[in-house]
Amino acid sequence: DLLHCPSKDVIEAHFMSCVKEADALKHKSQVINEMQKKDHKQLWMGLQNDRFDQFWAINRKLMEYPAEENGFRYIPFRIYQTTTERPFIQKLFRPVSTD
Repeated sequence: DLLHCPSKDVIEAHFMSCVKEADALKHKSQVINEMQKKDHKQLWMGLQNDRFDQFWAINRKLMEYPAEENGFRYIPFRIYQTTTERPFIQKLFRPVSTD
């Protein structure tokens, strides 16, 4: 199934919402909150226009973590399914086992 969106603005808002959710899991929203609106726009425009360098210049900030943290807090993981009861499954996964 496809997510039906009435406009590009709705798609952009959904994309940014997903990016913010992922950053909340990875960095407690610190990275996305430090970015300016122009950074958000550059991230979206790079993705929309298939401009990898433009996209990655911003996205790499979301993929980095301080060495003292030994990785992200959690890895964003969501599986979409077509059932109406649960449209997706989402669980918290740590990048490093505590064992």
